[in-house]
Amino acid sequence: MYLRLLLRVACLCLLAVPAAGGAQARYSAAVAQAAKAACGKQVVLIGEADHGDGATVQFKAELVERLVSKCGFNAVYFEIGSYDFLKVEEMVRAHRPIDAPMLASSIGALWNRDAELAPLVHFLLPRVNSGTLLVGGIDDQIGALGAFYSLDQMETDLASVLPEPRRSDCREQMRRRANYDYSNDHPHDAAAIAHLDRCLAEIQERLRSGRSDPLAENRLQMATEFRHSIARDFLPVADLILDRDRRMYENFRWLMRRAGPHRKVILWCATAHAAKGTAVSSDYDHGPNLGTLVGQEYGARAFSIGISAAGGAHYWSRSEPSRPIPQAAPGSVEGLALAGSNADAIFVPARQLRKDGRLAGSFNLHEPRVEHWDRLLDGAVILRAERPPVRIP
Repeated sequence: MYLRLLLRVACLCLLAVPAAGGAQARYSAAVAQAAKAACGKQVVLIGEADHGDGATVQFKAELVERLVSKCGFNAVYFEIGSYDFLKVEEMVRAHRPIDAPMLASSIGALWNRDAELAPLVHFLLPRVNSGTLLVGGIDDQIGALGAFYSLDQMETDLASVLPEPRRSDCREQMRRRANYDYSNDHPHDAAAIAHLDRCLAEIQERLRSGRSDPLAENRLQMATEFRHSIARDFLPVADLILDRDRRMYENFRWLMRRAGPHRKVILWCATAHAAKGTAVSSDYDHGPNLGTLVGQEYGARAFSIGISAAGGAHYWSRSEPSRPIPQAAPGSVEGLALAGSNADAIFVPARQLRKDGRLAGSFNLHEPRVEHWDRLLDGAVILRAERPPVRIP
């Protein structure tokens, strides 16, 4: 209870912090141009070079607000576990309003401690509570830091369909994995995951009989995604990455089936997932990323945006909170976009990327990669300087 209170206070403190980096006018022209290019699409994937880019989060937040308010987008799905968002959906359906800390904690600790995200949380909140805008998570990874539901109460809810003593045992197995609370006495090994998998399989079986009930449907999805997530625990990294993108796509399709065929959706994720081609990263040399799968289904109705920076710094770790970003070369995508301009952000449409040809661009992890970027992105945003986000402790 004490930990939950601390996390709630931390979220409230974050939401009281003004966005860093100056007024919205810094990026307004590029935001307007990016929104205009994406306005008529059905699915817009907005990437970021790395998690820990404060200026990028500010730009993305402003772009999401514009797409929602000016272009009729009415769903925002994040690259985070779906569990807490499914609980948010349950509460909204039951006319139990959620608050800003709940929404922020659902978005996940990759972004919800960034002051740059706070204005977007406040923008989305009344629309979520009124039911005019859907929010969700497309990932199945379990254990998001500070999650208000999936670290404790979810395990109780899922296990409640089992009889005792199985109920208590399975709740503890789920809680241990969600919080990664392993030790020498309770190691994280194949036997422990097999034990947990049997628990989740039993829960799935019992929930399937109540699928006509929206609550049971959500709980079944939670158990299913939890099971998919732990199935990757001991995979080689290369296989893990490909399986995760595939699962994000399947979860996105599940959300879209429930949302209806005419829903206009924003996907907030890393550019490695958002790009419409696998050449964005060598991680996808042997399989598709999320953006490729979405593009295959939606074709011209999908629009992928990548964001890069010509220099600056970004957040890296607690021990190294600011890591410099190498200055972009004059002949790179970033260098060409900013040449002759004093703007803080430039939107580069696909036709210009096509005209520029094969160039170095730092859209993934701020590492230069030579590609035909028009084949990977429908539009690129180039920031003059990246910076670490403003974070609460």
